[in-house]
Amino acid sequence: MRLLAIAVLALVLAACGSSSEGGSAGAGAAKALVSSAQKAKVGRVVVDAQGRTLYRFTAEAEGRPVCTGACVKTWPPATVSKSSGLPDHVATVDRPDGGGLQLTYDGHPLYRYAGDHSAGDANGDGVGGQWYAVKAGGGSASGGATTTESKRSYGY
Repeated sequence: MRLLAIAVLALVLAACGSSSEGGSAGAGAAKALVSSAQKAKVGRVVVDAQGRTLYRFTAEAEGRPVCTGACVKTWPPATVSKSSGLPDHVATVDRPDGGGLQLTYDGHPLYRYAGDHSAGDANGDGVGGQWYAVKAGGGSASGGATTTESKRSYGY
């Protein structure tokens, strides 16, 4: 049942994705803005269109980005140019530093980690005891607080 839900969600995300975000893809190829992938040491986590691990910062309890200034050099926010066409569990929030629209998953702003050098990396998981790879299906890969919102399952 869970595998069927993953397959259906992957199709939905692929239909909603855009190849214009975060780099170029082959002509006419549309990639999901957010999907899931299996990563060594952390399991199945949420990734961006390039397969890079996405993280959440536990200090952002209210779902508002607080990683600004020098923080974004290490933790670049996952941003998009528009908020339309996203699945129900993927949304956007305005960056407080004027950095545009930041993707959220299950209410948590999403970030990449500068220490990840390839799509297979998840080196940011557990950094400072506050940064965690977002576990596909809600929560975080290695710990950190989850919200009641994360108990919903979207089939990831």
